[in-house]
Amino acid sequence: MEVDELSHNVFYLLLRNEYKRKYDFALKKCWTICVPCTDSLREISITNEFIDDHVLKPDSESNTQFRSTDEGETHLYKIDNCVIKLINDDESNHDYKVNILSFEKGYNKEYQAYNMIIVDKPVHRKYRIIITQISQSDKLELNRNILSHKEAVNFLNELQNKKLLNISDLVFKVKSIDINQNNSMDDLKQILQKLICNYWAIIMRKQKLDIQRDARFQKLLSISLEIFVMHQIHDTLYFILGNLFNQQDLGIRTKIDHIIDASVSLDHLRVKESFPISMPNSMTELATLDSHKGPHEKLTCMKRTLDIIIAEFKGAIADMKSRNDFFNDSNDGSNTNLLNSDDLIPLLLYIIIKCRSQKLHTNLYYIENFIWSITPHDDLSYTLVIYRAALKLLEQIVHK
Repeated sequence: MEVDELSHNVFYLLLRNEYKRKYDFALKKCWTICVPCTDSLREISITNEFIDDHVLKPDSESNTQFRSTDEGETHLYKIDNCVIKLINDDESNHDYKVNILSFEKGYNKEYQAYNMIIVDKPVHRKYRIIITQISQSDKLELNRNILSHKEAVNFLNELQNKKLLNISDLVFKVKSIDINQNNSMDDLKQILQKLICNYWAIIMRKQKLDIQRDARFQKLLSISLEIFVMHQIHDTLYFILGNLFNQQDLGIRTKIDHIIDASVSLDHLRVKESFPISMPNSMTELATLDSHKGPHEKLTCMKRTLDIIIAEFKGAIADMKSRNDFFNDSNDGSNTNLLNSDDLIPLLLYIIIKCRSQKLHTNLYYIENFIWSITPHDDLSYTLVIYRAALKLLEQIVHK
């Protein structure tokens, strides 16, 4: 838990407000306040007993030992390096200890220093049963991919169940955006990106430090928020984009029609003569592109098309090899089973032509401008590069 999370910490807020007399007295005495991180406080009731267990006074016999501030000063703790140990516990032969996340120094009204220690869980073992029950049922599965609206909703629902997000509030904020009144697509992009970033930051601040730093959670949250928000406005925005880029889409369709009507050879498409080109599954997948809602699902469809092209290509090559020893007739002796970008681009163009793609320019603009979570080095960015290269090749071929 970072320092700025104190403003959201249930224990600290209750201590400062509801238990103000205890708080003021602790500061006056310069006692040490132990603040358990937010995640460990779920379902735990903050009571007088809990407060007394976490406001500690120095022990008279040692400057590294502290006592709870209940009436009997029942519990004795020792600060040892980066842990706090419960050392007078009769329930177990093993020390109960908590990890210290950070030390904060404060000053009371007399400008005397006191310590605030941020810890990963409550300092007494009697709260451990509650924490264990919560941790076993409350963990997020981070080793997964989120590719669809359904998967994004499931992930966000998990956050809502942990009281980290109000989905209805997010929907209201998205629906409040008047897409038709924005002066430009750049303005709309900024509004949507700011909304997503704000919710991302709010949710991140409520997480414990190890989750905040986990790149898997960061990416899952970014993708889920983007998919969810764009799904809410897809119908209206996609209709506007379709009208805005109607001429560009028409130009691509016209070029495709020209190629089909002129029976342009595969050689002109730069598909190698030795390549098998019957790829029905690839065509079926790409034909669904316009029907997908949201830029993420469209990009996933485009990537699946590339994956299927490669799989169908390899399968056909293997079949041909088994029937007529295809590789022995290779002109350059290379491994034809390896499909590089120069070979993949014309094969993709062939699929695009056979599918008579209707809104390819609109879809690419939509994806490139309304997804913010992909990086230049991942497979999804590579997918966009290959599709742009295929369109460039289409442009060159038609003008021959």
